[in-house]
Amino acid sequence: MKRWLWWGRWFGAHWAIGALGLGGMVGLDQALTALKRWVFLRSPFDITLFLGLSGLWMGVLLGGGQGWALRGRGWRLGRWVLGSGLGGAFGLLGLWGLFWAVGPERLIPQGPAGMGIWAWVCAGIGLGIGLGAGAAQWILGWGLAKDSWTWMVGSGLGGGLGGWGVGVMLLRLGEEWIERWGWMGWMGLGMVGGTLFAFLAALGLPADPSGEGAGNRA
Repeated sequence: MKRWLWWGRWFGAHWAIGALGLGGMVGLDQALTALKRWVFLRSPFDITLFLGLSGLWMGVLLGGGQGWALRGRGWRLGRWVLGSGLGGAFGLLGLWGLFWAVGPERLIPQGPAGMGIWAWVCAGIGLGIGLGAGAAQWILGWGLAKDSWTWMVGSGLGGGLGGWGVGVMLLRLGEEWIERWGWMGWMGLGMVGGTLFAFLAALGLPADPSGEGAGNRA
């Protein structure tokens, strides 16, 4: 496969991952909000459930999209997708547990000054998902440069940068922009995050990712 075509697949996959991922997280939040009308979920259990399912959802999308870009097939692809989903869930929940142990009141200022910190909250969410999924994928070793720990680091940094970019754009555009565009606006923000993620995640790929069978190694 030509190199430029491979990179087109790589970025195209991450645009889809970002759009579907962020759109799905918004839908999940709305579904849990509706569920709480009938089922009582005490805080922070409601947030924990949301983050765990969000990490699983984003991790599965990462595994599926990257597997498609790396042209993976068969049972290894299924293991890669499942591992990515579980890694994303555990990574995000682990970071959330650390955040809760330190104390939200110590990290998020009260009042209008606290709004700016949400860009870093988004970065933390992206970091947890990227690092968790990247670690699981690195352990599985499928489609990556042999023993390349840079994949895990690149995925974590990519997730953090992608989340930070989404948070900054969200703060700059404001709530009115999101209300005007709805799901399309969230999916557009997700594509921005997916682009940033793709750049850094590519650090751990094989030296020649355009080579055939890059995703078919055991």
